Amino acid sequence: MFSNKQHSKTIYQTLFEKFSVPVAYQEIKPVLCVYSAGRVTALSAFLGHTGFSVAPVYEGCLISSALKRSSLGGSTISNRLAEILTASHVNFNNEDLHNIKSTLSYISPNYEVETQLQSTEGKSYTFYDGNTQYLKNELFRPAEILFKPNLLGLDIDGIHYMINDSIMTCPMDTRNELTKNVVLSGGTSAYKGLQERLTTELKDVDEELFETLKIVVNPAQSAWLGASILGSLSTFPDIALSKQYYEECGNSVRDSFIAP
Repeated sequence: MFSNKQHSKTIYQTLFEKFSVPVAYQEIKPVLCVYSAGRVTALSAFLGHTGFSVAPVYEGCLISSALKRSSLGGSTISNRLAEILTASHVNFNNEDLHNIKSTLSYISPNYEVETQLQSTEGKSYTFYDGNTQYLKNELFRPAEILFKPNLLGLDIDGIHYMINDSIMTCPMDTRNELTKNVVLSGGTSAYKGLQERLTTELKDVDEELFETLKIVVNPAQSAWLGASILGSLSTFPDIALSKQYYEECGNSVRDSFIAP
């Protein structure tokens, strides 16, 4: 998510010296995700395939001291689904896992209650070998690990506690604005029921802090969209590094365009 200085220098060098782009500018993913939602201040919560990150952005600047990261993500859910199906002696392949996750799976509004219900509505699914199974708790158990990592034996916080901890680490005068602007992005953020469940869990953690909570879900290519918005602004040339300036001023100017 964040490039080191040497990586950033290499990017500028490649863009200008190999591809001869006229101007270039580097920005971190959380800020771009916030821009994609039409904001400059928000809590960027990115739930991707390989992990989850929380990054408060205030007036376009990352509050780095409040950054939180976790290994919980789409791949963790896939592995959990595979374990559950294996325990049920079902033959499946990776395409089955993808299809079930993207079309049938959901996050339960109340996990404890739903696991006890015998009347939980299920869905039929035909696996690659032609075997059709009626899936019920297999549809909501895998993603529950986002809120209860202990189901995997992991001693880490769920995503709702990470969001709360991140906001509480921020300066007090920024917290209200951040809780009113939570931008949830990344492919896994499209999970059915996630927005509603996350709202409930956050208010259970701290009802007063999250009284004005508003979550915006912006899953698809949010960083790219934010970059396109930034690049289309009339002020973009004022903040970007031009190829001419890069060639004239050398390493000193290159360093000034790279965050420490």
